[in-house]
Amino acid sequence: MMAAMVDMFCDSFDPVPRRIVLDIDDTEDRTYGQQQLFLFNAHHDSHCFMPIHIYEATTGKPGAVFLRPGKTPDGIEVTTVLRHAVQAIRARWPRVDVLIRGDSHYGRPEAMAWCERHRVGYIFGLAGNKVLLRRVTADAGPGGKSDQGP
Repeated sequence: MMAAMVDMFCDSFDPVPRRIVLDIDDTEDRTYGQQQLFLFNAHHDSHCFMPIHIYEATTGKPGAVFLRPGKTPDGIEVTTVLRHAVQAIRARWPRVDVLIRGDSHYGRPEAMAWCERHRVGYIFGLAGNKVLLRRVTADAGPGGKSDQGP
């Protein structure tokens, strides 16, 4: 089904774009009963699936959807999803530049390494932590304003 979805996505463009920006995100899909792959997700306080959706950012066109368990994806799973989607798109459009955008839980070392090896750009959010907060606070200077000017 994912291959058919990618085919419909690619068929919807005329001409073939030089570059595409793909947004990757997941969404809670609550389950009721004992369905295969459902898990309890503490963040959403529900039993659910967490399908991963990929949309083209400029047009909003859906590119791919992957049904998956209701948990945050690890680095191997993120890499697998990106590999399947990008390879299917590049099978149709071999020269297209691809940029992936996603939240911090997609910015896994395995996924970034795969992107770098396969000429795929990426922009992932950074989750906050004590070290990052300390560095930002130090750079911002007293009162939260940067000592470096505007």
